[in-house]
Amino acid sequence: MTEQEKIEIKDEEYTALKEKNEDYLLWISIPGTNINYPVVKSKDNEDYLYTNFNGEDNKGGSLFVDSRNQSIDDENIIIHGHNMQDKSMFGTLSKLLKSDYLNENKKIYIYLENKKLEYEIFSVYVNKDDFNPYIPTFNTDEEFNEYINNSIKKSYYDLGYVDDGKKNIITLSTCTNATGIERTIVHAKLVSINEN
Repeated sequence: MTEQEKIEIKDEEYTALKEKNEDYLLWISIPGTNINYPVVKSKDNEDYLYTNFNGEDNKGGSLFVDSRNQSIDDENIIIHGHNMQDKSMFGTLSKLLKSDYLNENKKIYIYLENKKLEYEIFSVYVNKDDFNPYIPTFNTDEEFNEYINNSIKKSYYDLGYVDDGKKNIITLSTCTNATGIERTIVHAKLVSINEN
């Protein structure tokens, strides 16, 4: 059994998580990292910076979807999390910057109610505020394609991007702890949807 097959958010588990925290939106899992967490969404990006999933004060906070995202159907779902020294939250996201890891795995899994979404990483880099990766929706195909092209140009590696005409990506973001503005950025494209 593969690592991702061990993680399945069934209907009853989704309901239990939603009852525990009404801001629960999805579950994210990245094989080969410690990233295997519920993800919340609030009206403000500050709400979960230092509040955990149980509503308790915690310096690690929670993984959360950007407040600029209006729907899970937005073209670009943006997920933020702290780069924790104990490797919790997005503390292992930087592993995705290493070619030896990416050669083993380029998959990210998102679990929604009744669905498992499989994404494939197409760009990884450290952003120094010279590019805005936090754009949830695009007015035209040209705007979306320009964003994809810029993301690919920024990437440390040529990971491939298959343009199938669909606009469904996710962007993961965490600080590097090097400077206040630097962020580790990971972009991935939706490649399959499995209904539970």
